Amino acid sequence: MYATDKEVVIPLCSACGLVEDGQGQRTWSELGAYLDRHALRSTPYKLIQTYCPGCLQRYYPADTRRKGEDHLSTESAGGLTRYILSTVRQHPSCTLDMLVQVCPEFTWNQIFLEVDRLSRTGDIELSCTGPGRYNLVTPAAKRAAAPKLV
Repeated sequence: MYATDKEVVIPLCSACGLVEDGQGQRTWSELGAYLDRHALRSTPYKLIQTYCPGCLQRYYPADTRRKGEDHLSTESAGGLTRYILSTVRQHPSCTLDMLVQVCPEFTWNQIFLEVDRLSRTGDIELSCTGPGRYNLVTPAAKRAAAPKLV
């Protein structure tokens, strides 16, 4: 649990749904039990996604994890990059969910990491359309859609 000036931030395992105790104990429990134990039922809180140690080891064994890499071969990464850019150019209202549906050979994590990389390099831009929902657009398409000043 991490307290901000307005709400409590609670790490939630993306795989199993357990929450981290946050008191330095590295224990994980059900959200309801956690809220009761810390008297947070009436306190605003925000869940952030992470992995508990068990799920991290289960889904990303230490021998396959390399810091900062998305586990794609150079050839696969290039193919994913081209596919994402092509899809975003063809569909002006492309979303992350759409990319996951049209790229079944790649995992959600691989797609997300490549979208993140492309947004950092300026090849695509993300705009939030609601909680957890993002539209993707190329900078050229965004400029073309912008109102012209006369």
